[in-house]
Amino acid sequence: EILQPLDGGADRGCRGMNANDYDPSYYTSFDGVASLEECKAKCQDTAPEPIACPVTGEGQNLGTISSMIPEASGLAASRKNPGFYWTHNDSGGRARLFAVDKHGNVKKILWVKGANAIDWEDIATGPGPVNGLSYVYIADIGDNSEHRGRVQIYRVPEPKLEGSADQHIDAMSDRFDVRYPDGAHDCEAMFIDQGPAARAKGTSGRVYIITKHYNYAGDIYWVDLPSRPSGQLTFTKAGMLNHGGTGWPAAVTAADMHPEGSLIVVRAYEQLLMFPRQHGQSVEDALRGSSCPVHRRGERQGEAVTFGADGSHYMTVSENTQPMWYFPIHSSSKAVASCSGIQFGPDAGRCEVWNQAARVQSSVPLPGAGCFSVPAPPDPTQCGGKGMRDVDMFCPLADGSGCKVLADNMQRKTCRQYCSSNGLSCINGWEEENENCVVKVENGLPVELGCD
Repeated sequence: EILQPLDGGADRGCRGMNANDYDPSYYTSFDGVASLEECKAKCQDTAPEPIACPVTGEGQNLGTISSMIPEASGLAASRKNPGFYWTHNDSGGRARLFAVDKHGNVKKILWVKGANAIDWEDIATGPGPVNGLSYVYIADIGDNSEHRGRVQIYRVPEPKLEGSADQHIDAMSDRFDVRYPDGAHDCEAMFIDQGPAARAKGTSGRVYIITKHYNYAGDIYWVDLPSRPSGQLTFTKAGMLNHGGTGWPAAVTAADMHPEGSLIVVRAYEQLLMFPRQHGQSVEDALRGSSCPVHRRGERQGEAVTFGADGSHYMTVSENTQPMWYFPIHSSSKAVASCSGIQFGPDAGRCEVWNQAARVQSSVPLPGAGCFSVPAPPDPTQCGGKGMRDVDMFCPLADGSGCKVLADNMQRKTCRQYCSSNGLSCINGWEEENENCVVKVENGLPVELGCD
């Protein structure tokens, strides 16, 4: 039985995040439904599937980025100009963006009016204050010495590039000054919440950043920008990224969100990870969960990553005038509308199927009605019902029978001891290939470490 009574079920009306979270846009209503079982059947036809790790392909070198961009520090797929990508130079650059094609050729230069370029570190495209419009967000958040009292985020309505013969165009920006609640931080990664889950949660257009550290995983912060600048804003701290690793190779340098809102990609100097975002899940919970190994290329000074505007691929580029790397996404789960619960009654024959990406999470007294919900997806960091500790990366087996992990804090421990400490049995231990749960192979055979 996929649907479970919420708060007892009987004489309860379904709600979203709290008792006041109820809107007709959350559900599809049916009249003339003869029974509770018939109402349940309408939900079960659209029961949610967990968002899975994507299947990606090898990187393709499509060309070298223009020499006008020697320090590419951000990349964002244009929503209004198919096949174009916005990028910019690192600190010391001017307040301008470059529209490049997938081969790295500069097609337009956008001068951002009302902006200064102290240390631009990332760029993103996504929704904003006007429904249906696309915006470009610029993150002036670099702070190597951690002394800035406030940083800046610029938001620009994305221009349409067709029809202009001039290579140079202008656009006015809104400037937002933002401070941290806990002192200055260096930061190079920003992305924008979007997709069905964001719309349902009311977080569409929320700006997320991930700080850059060398001695631990980055911290997650967010801020909601008003429709117009109005005084200094403050980031909200939302937890710590679960990416594993320390030191220079794991320092976070860029991030982006899939247009469907179902995947978040985070890159570091020697890491490229994707975090599935389950139906109804917040961004911060997704980033605290397990990541997926995906293809990448070695880029010594890699500080840019973006999903394609249609979600069919992702691209990376490095500083020092390097190749534009294109990676196809062969398959991935979409954050499609799916049933998270039903309300049957109180009117006779009325069935509300919550299938518009808003989860049934609470209920209120409502005589004559019944509320039933689909349980939230299981914690992806659990293996065999056990929560895993000291995990750098978690890779569930496709058939659900177990998992492989990159284990941390293994000094003077055997694989068997590690599994036993987590209440699990050890099948085997292997040397990993490249921090991606792939077993290293030498002379055609896996390099086994063994359980003991």
